[in-house]
Amino acid sequence: MKEIPKRRKSDDNPYILGTSKEENTYTISFKDGEGVMHCVNVTKEIFEFFNKKELEDISQMHKFERHIEHSELTENSINKRAFSKNLNIDEYLVTKFEIENLKKAILKLSQVQRRRIKLYFFDDMNIEEIAKIENCTHQAISCSLKIALKNLKKLL
Repeated sequence: MKEIPKRRKSDDNPYILGTSKEENTYTISFKDGEGVMHCVNVTKEIFEFFNKKELEDISQMHKFERHIEHSELTENSINKRAFSKNLNIDEYLVTKFEIENLKKAILKLSQVQRRRIKLYFFDDMNIEEIAKIENCTHQAISCSLKIALKNLKKLL
């Protein structure tokens, strides 16, 4: 007689299946309406029927959970999954090292170039907006950013 593994149960499943290797018996335990536990010996066919139904319940729970997960996917959560891949330790360390080097290189730029790099790349402002804030021309900002990027390439 095979041993029944411990399984998840549906909330609607009121019975517990059991077997006895020594006595070669099959049991189904359940609580009645008053909360009293009963254990009934059943034939192998009835036991197999209940076992099959319990496995179908588990399969249905898995399908339901997969459906719920997919129905709750939004464009935002899909983008997060797509762009936040799991890094292994090597990739993580290399990325962290590169970020630290970039920070050090940005700190070596002039104050004006640092400010413009921050506004353009980190604050998502366009060249016209930066020019308006700094009260200068579009060409001056563009040229300053190009020089800053050249300097960063040299430093990195």
